[in-house]
Amino acid sequence: MTSQNSKTYESFSIKPLLRYNKTAKTVEVKRSSSDVQACFSKLFDIEENFSYFSGHILKARLLTKLPQTLTLNVGDRLKLVCLENALFPTEIRWYLNDAVLYPTKDGRVMFENNKRELRITAVNRKDAGNITCFVQNRFGIDSTTCVLHIKVFK
Repeated sequence: MTSQNSKTYESFSIKPLLRYNKTAKTVEVKRSSSDVQACFSKLFDIEENFSYFSGHILKARLLTKLPQTLTLNVGDRLKLVCLENALFPTEIRWYLNDAVLYPTKDGRVMFENNKRELRITAVNRKDAGNITCFVQNRFGIDSTTCVLHIKVFK
């Protein structure tokens, strides 16, 4: 039960501040620019103010962890999955021995499902080491690491 001009978040509206001029096809401000600025800053406050939530709740979090160690033979296929639980858009990055992994032109290294899956069609000795999945949003970061061992047959 709030009026149209109420300053509460529940009934916030910029309509009373603007007027459309049909002849000039422009929008005119009916009130002072400081009123308009205050309204727009309220809009951004509503969207950006998450202070009533704990950062721990909002941060990106992994639902699955990679195996601690994995041993494969040269030529084997590798598929690792990194599932996250986040309220906000996340960025997922994969690393091999602290170097960012990118998809290769030949398709040997690729990502699927919005980078949640790392696939290597035929592992080789250069793929051995620490494979890390980082998941991050604006509230935090989480990671998981797998040590990959590659057996070479002579």
